[in-house]
Amino acid sequence: MRIYQLFHALIEKFVPMDKSTQDDLQLEAVKFYNQALEEKIFIDISNEEIVKDNSTNFNVDGYDKKAVKPYKLKHKVIGFLDQWYIRYLNALLFIYLVPKIKNFINGDSEAEEGDDEEEDQGDFKQFMEYQRYKKSMI
Repeated sequence: MRIYQLFHALIEKFVPMDKSTQDDLQLEAVKFYNQALEEKIFIDISNEEIVKDNSTNFNVDGYDKKAVKPYKLKHKVIGFLDQWYIRYLNALLFIYLVPKIKNFINGDSEAEEGDDEEEDQGDFKQFMEYQRYKKSMI
């Protein structure tokens, strides 16, 4: 699962949006992702040719070495996100995020934390009442 597919799946599940808007959004994401990936591949091929040309003309007098083209930030990010294990992690991240987002939307996570605190305070109150009872018996 690529990163734009993860975002699209989350949007499709949780954001009330008509189908044509979702499709347009996903199409733009796919275009951007593929364009950046193609640019990265072009830079890789160009750099391979530059390195090959520099190594073959290394001993030629008057030959100036050509510099390799650097990646932009988007090319580095796309290169990282397009690795197979990151794509697996994105799929697993979807499984993890769906219940978390549902709990956030429903407000369940806040209620669970508050219940634990109330239970702890309730136990403490019972303990203090028991201590007072013991003191009164003495």
